[in-house]
Amino acid sequence: MTVKVGINGFGRMGRLVLRAGWGNPDYRVSQVNEIATDATGCAHLLQFDSVHGTWPHACNAEGAAMSVGGQASIGCHAGAMIDDVDWSG
Repeated sequence: MTVKVGINGFGRMGRLVLRAGWGNPDYRVSQVNEIATDATGCAHLLQFDSVHGTWPHACNAEGAAMSVGGQASIGCHAGAMIDDVDWSG
């Protein structure tokens, strides 16, 4: 059974959670909520980390979503409060 994960805050820890679970078939990040940037910024920060280096998976923005490795589509939101985001998906 795949566990869907939503990340509220895509700073250092949020990005590490996504990287750590990447490739695990039992774990899938479905949404990210980050008020400081949009999908383009999230994709850039995920791929080019100043501490952990460049991630080998291509990260791109596709509208309001982030594509990771050409495999996953992760919805990106910018809700100031956690209740502002529909986490049901």
